[in-house]
Amino acid sequence: MSEATYEADGDLDRGKGWSYADAGVREYLTFDQTERFGVNKVRAWQLAGGRYQPWLPTADGRWHSATIGVAFALEDEEFIVYTRDGRRMLREGEIERERRRLQAEVEQERLRLQAELASQRAEIERLRLQTELASQRAEIECLSQLLAERAE
Repeated sequence: MSEATYEADGDLDRGKGWSYADAGVREYLTFDQTERFGVNKVRAWQLAGGRYQPWLPTADGRWHSATIGVAFALEDEEFIVYTRDGRRMLREGEIERERRRLQAEVEQERLRLQAELASQRAEIERLRLQTELASQRAEIECLSQLLAERAE
């Protein structure tokens, strides 16, 4: 709501509330930036019998929308939207920061996996050399026995 739209936004009999109810909009929620509501900056209604009835937040302080499957909350003077699974949706300006954070996380994981792969390759090479050495020792032992038998 703004100073210019305050009256129409909150009028359920002749304003937007009436228009929305007439159009079948099942849920109507307003956020008062004018501070005319005082402490309660959010007013919300749900359509029942063609008229809006007060829509109160649940115990978690959120208005859970059955219509679009999200929840709304007012936190620290900001209107927040939550997904069906309760995750906070990113706001303008947060998306790029989150993208960079995730990109750094992916890069860190890539480097960790690269180091792990190098370590595993080194272990495979060590085992291959160990096996080759054991094979050569067995061959030398066999040749030594043959030489010893011929020498007798």
